[in-house]
Amino acid sequence: MELENEKLENNEIEEVVYEEAKGFAYFIAWLKSFPITAILMLIAIILFCFSNYYALTLFKNYPENTSYALGLLKTGGVLGGPSQIFIWDGQLWRLLVNIFHHGNFLHIFFNLYALYFFGAISEKFMGKIHYLLFIIFCSIFQQTICQITIEPGAIGLSGVIFGLFGFLWILKDKKEIKPFITKDLSKAMFVQFFIFIILTYFDLMNIANVGHFSGFIYGVLFALALYKKPSMIKVIAFTLSHLLLIPAIFYIYQPVYDKDWQEWKKEQELKKE
Repeated sequence: MELENEKLENNEIEEVVYEEAKGFAYFIAWLKSFPITAILMLIAIILFCFSNYYALTLFKNYPENTSYALGLLKTGGVLGGPSQIFIWDGQLWRLLVNIFHHGNFLHIFFNLYALYFFGAISEKFMGKIHYLLFIIFCSIFQQTICQITIEPGAIGLSGVIFGLFGFLWILKDKKEIKPFITKDLSKAMFVQFFIFIILTYFDLMNIANVGHFSGFIYGVLFALALYKKPSMIKVIAFTLSHLLLIPAIFYIYQPVYDKDWQEWKKEQELKKE
């Protein structure tokens, strides 16, 4: 009992320090409290800087949109960004790394701001191990759905962010979550989701709506299976359902019905000859 009381007291002290800290002290306290979220944000920032570096140096004589696209492609070749050819060549780990790449400053700014909010709440509620597993499998799930539907090469953290929102929305009545996931915030997130669909439909913006929706669904299922009145059957069923990702990922690796892949495969065979 004494050990438990000491742990509780230490946790309370850490929370007070985090809440009362200001300036640089707040920054350090936040990093210590949410290390996984901080690392995710750092990776995204580093890759974004590299993409811009390539765009401003190697491809500076190209038009702005083209130069950044080439910079992103170059970063993809070096640091695991979106590239169908590399994935076809067996580099399936790119399905996970794709989420850290972003198309422009506003894209990464709003995604990191959302991750700062939703990620911190989720990391504190789930614990570091569950939170990290959620990020990994939610990323792979939504990237897989994007690749086999209409959004191959989708990038950005927004699919994972919608996954975190879906998780927190299901558990919004929990005392640790209720102050943050309010009715107004929930309405804003759902309205935003449908606005994104409209903007994409009228070709005003290129948004990975499939990634958003699939991420949200994964977050909802994760919460229902493991946190909302969990049972052994629900946990086992949800865990085993991840095996369905194996044939889906294999199809991404060898999409035999895709004409582009068929042509690429023929080119590879000719090179070997």
